[in-house]
Amino acid sequence: MRPDFPNYLTVAVKALLNASNHKDKDLSLTAVECLNKAINSLMSTQAERLLLELFEEINKNASTKSLRIALTKFAELSHLLRPLKRKAFVKSLITPLRQICKRVEDESLQIALETSLRKICSSYGLYFSSANILALLKTGKTILIHSSSVVRRAACSLISSVCQYARSPEAFIPRLLHDLYLLSQQEGGNNNALQGVFMCLSKIIDAIVSRNDTHLLDFEGTIEHDVYHTLLRFIKSFTGHLIDAPPPVTSTILEAFARILQLPFVTSTKVLREGGVMRGLFKELFNNLLCFLLPYKSTAHIKVTVKTSSLTCLGLLYHAFSHLSTDTLESFSTCFQIIEYMKHEDPAVRGSVVMMSGRVLKNLCFPFNTPANPSNIRGYEKECQGLMENYEQLVNVIIEGLYDKYPATQKLSISATGLCFHSLLLCTPETGVKLAKSLIQLLSSESHWSVRLELLEVIKNMDFGYITYLENCFGPAFVSSMSFQQSILSLLLACLDDPVPNIRKKASNCLACSVTSLSFSNYMNAEICLPRWLAVRQSLLLTSFGASPADLVTANSLILLRKLVEKLYGFSRLDSAERKEDYRTSSLSGCYNAILEVTKKCGEYACWSINKQLGLKKQFCECYTDIILFSLEILSTSEFCTNIQLHALILDVMALVLNNDVASASEKLLPDVFAHLMCVLQVCASAVSQSMAQDIFFSSSKKFTNGQPQANSSEQSSQWIFTLRSNKAYKELFLIIEKVYKGSKIALNTEELNIFKCFIKSVLSFFPVLLDCSIIQQQQSYEKIVKCLENLFLFSPKETIQCVEVIISVLFSAEHTSAQTVSLPLYSHFYKYFYQESADIDDYHIDAISIASNLSKGEQNAHKNEEHSDKAGRQRLLRLFESLVLRAKQECYTSSDLAYHEHFLDLLIILINLRVNYSLLDHNSVFVDFLLKLLELIRSGHVKNPSGVVRAVARFFCTLLSSHTDTDGKVTEDTVLDIFLHFFHSSYTSESYSQRLYFRGAAVAGLTVYYEYCVVSSVGLSANQRKSLEALMNCLQCTETLEVLFRTLQNAKYSELKSLVSNKLCRGITTALKDLNSLDECCSFNYMNYFYSRP
Repeated sequence: MRPDFPNYLTVAVKALLNASNHKDKDLSLTAVECLNKAINSLMSTQAERLLLELFEEINKNASTKSLRIALTKFAELSHLLRPLKRKAFVKSLITPLRQICKRVEDESLQIALETSLRKICSSYGLYFSSANILALLKTGKTILIHSSSVVRRAACSLISSVCQYARSPEAFIPRLLHDLYLLSQQEGGNNNALQGVFMCLSKIIDAIVSRNDTHLLDFEGTIEHDVYHTLLRFIKSFTGHLIDAPPPVTSTILEAFARILQLPFVTSTKVLREGGVMRGLFKELFNNLLCFLLPYKSTAHIKVTVKTSSLTCLGLLYHAFSHLSTDTLESFSTCFQIIEYMKHEDPAVRGSVVMMSGRVLKNLCFPFNTPANPSNIRGYEKECQGLMENYEQLVNVIIEGLYDKYPATQKLSISATGLCFHSLLLCTPETGVKLAKSLIQLLSSESHWSVRLELLEVIKNMDFGYITYLENCFGPAFVSSMSFQQSILSLLLACLDDPVPNIRKKASNCLACSVTSLSFSNYMNAEICLPRWLAVRQSLLLTSFGASPADLVTANSLILLRKLVEKLYGFSRLDSAERKEDYRTSSLSGCYNAILEVTKKCGEYACWSINKQLGLKKQFCECYTDIILFSLEILSTSEFCTNIQLHALILDVMALVLNNDVASASEKLLPDVFAHLMCVLQVCASAVSQSMAQDIFFSSSKKFTNGQPQANSSEQSSQWIFTLRSNKAYKELFLIIEKVYKGSKIALNTEELNIFKCFIKSVLSFFPVLLDCSIIQQQQSYEKIVKCLENLFLFSPKETIQCVEVIISVLFSAEHTSAQTVSLPLYSHFYKYFYQESADIDDYHIDAISIASNLSKGEQNAHKNEEHSDKAGRQRLLRLFESLVLRAKQECYTSSDLAYHEHFLDLLIILINLRVNYSLLDHNSVFVDFLLKLLELIRSGHVKNPSGVVRAVARFFCTLLSSHTDTDGKVTEDTVLDIFLHFFHSSYTSESYSQRLYFRGAAVAGLTVYYEYCVVSSVGLSANQRKSLEALMNCLQCTETLEVLFRTLQNAKYSELKSLVSNKLCRGITTALKDLNSLDECCSFNYMNYFYSRP
């Protein structure tokens, strides 16, 4: 690329944006198309320059069409700007955004603004200062009362995006809600203003819930909170005006009320029982809602949207009433009158009736919803019993909704079933099974794909353990439930063949979840047992009494894996002419998705249970071996090898299987797997490199005859090239990938390019699994791999760095080097002969050299000559990675992916341990300055989830300190400790609770690494070690801190440190046990047992 290319890019973008405003439509559309192509082809290399040019157009705030295009493209590329530049960018961005928001006369621009604001705020929201937040909220409130609905929606998008993505929402959300309430009071007669305010209120509540901030949502016991009072005033002020307001305003207000009633702290038991005002408001709101619904025949004039919103609020109010005393239970009787709305012609109304019925059933059937006053319990039960006599009507309503002809009603009915299913099982098991049978029939029918997707989501959350308990308790009386479980399994396996990808993935998740839900039982100390439909061999049959959950997960996983393997091989035995190609592909995708999910679940819960039983381990190995054999077989055919998405999924499954400790018996297949993966890697690299493709596929000496090449001596010198040329599937795969890669450069959408990138990620993610097994014996193989990685680095930088990290570990680390290939580890060779230094060789290397010294003199001389002859080879081997590492270092400066930074720092740590320090090649330690700026950015709170990158930077700095690297005084023990202690102090001094959690995670990540470095490097108790230890003692609620301190007790070399840590840790855990919420209970008692059992 020319050095003055950015100048030409500036001219081109400006010219295309100006041409998009031309009156001639053909010229305007051509300019937009050219701009899209330019952005798609340059976004990976010139993203920051493109963002700058688009920002200049936004800053002009001139022509509508070019501004709309620039705003949309800027939002799509906003996440590509590196974090270190975002703070400065935000300062210049706020003013143009506010000016564009005020252009309310242009609705097309407001539509573009509505869709772009959320993307922009998601990328830059963390960098908004308090002044920026207040300015944006002020602009949003100004245009919120506009007469145009498009402008109001844009204002709601602006305000809700700030609430969702800005830092410290608890600092401004209470004030924002209060301002909205005042605005609704001032503009009480303006219907447009009321619609805007309540629409914004709904969006704000959705934003609060989507943040998943437990502190922001948990106001249990804090009734005097500002947010609670503001929401209370909203309900109090507008409940009485619902009947008189126009239908659009009424439906908007009711939708906002429904959002409020769904908040946990509004309808909590404590608030409803102690807050008499809220109980009165709920009763008044309940009566007003009934005016829209009853009597049924006299409400024909009420709009459908009002009825739907009223029914939704009514169902939520029934849930709130279940927490109150017996005088409110009479409200439940009205729901039997509202059932008449199942005759309504609108499917949304019928669906709302079904959802209301589900909520009523959930609260009536759940036995623990009793009043706080014990004297009222008997009367409460009597009232419930009277209502339960008619609950069959509500069950029939749900079943009727399941068989409705409209998918909208069916999906709401399925959600209602999920709400009340477990409550019905606890109260009346026969009715619960009856409802479940209706679900089975609906899943087996040819319903809409969205309905089946909703069904699978409900089945995923079902607890099969209680049904199993009922089978054991009632025996033959519950044969129906047993058939229910059989039907569920067969239907889930059938859903794996569905042509819709989302259904196949959801069915795979359901199978994986059923493995655990069939294993655990927490009801009335019930015995844990295997269901009857999961019949296993006699050797695998576990006793129902005393079986551990891990044993049951193991058995369930094994049976499901066997069924999936049978499904795979049954598929292969059928003639391909019997089924269509799309069906074959979808079936294989579903099976492999299920294998992937089940294997993950089994690894999470039951790995130790498998390893302790040799019979189980052997049978798991047989399953995994069959999976790998079948995978290699189908990937050797052109039909499936050239399907990029299926190919990537199969590689992910094989990588997970081979990375499993249970699959050790499958190691005999590693050469075949590596041969295929090596060919695929070269195919991908050749598709993006014309010179490499010329060498491999288009050599002048190659002649094809009926698809097979005539091999000559040059081709036989490389096994991989010969394999690539001799297999027709790889040739076709190369042509498809090349077509996708070249087409993505000029295509208007990037879907095909994303598929190509996902395929490369799957290939590169598989390589570390194989390289870690040390199956490569020739240096030429590493050279080919590194050459391919250089070509693919642009598409998958993180996975490429992982591969390089593992390759270097295999080549130069003692624990990965095969003893059959060299007599001494390459790692110790590297230390002793390449750098002529031995002062810092660890104990392992010293022991290895001492063993070599005990050899005879002749053997020592022969060994020494061999080592010196290998010196040049090892130097050349390490030089292979130099260009790739330097390229990765430059990518680190521009990348916004923190996970990439973590992996690159891990790679640098490995190289520094090998005495190769690429971090100091630049002038004045630029890379170290970059890391210090990154920590400063974290200190300002502008990085999401900083714990991982802080831990990686701490390891890197500690490695520099232990290797005595000169950093011009920028990295010292004191400066590093001060940074992490600043995080620690901020975790106590920050006003925002979310910020305190943010800094606590960063402090623990850095202090644990620094403390372990001090323990290893210090001879005695240093001042820095005491400071870091004191800080960690205040973070005992983090399991990571406990693990580090526990390792200190086991590995500390001097008793003074052991005694200090033991006493402080014992006192800290004892104090924390007083509040079990602040510490993991099981972990605490394990550590306490250690203290009491030690001598």
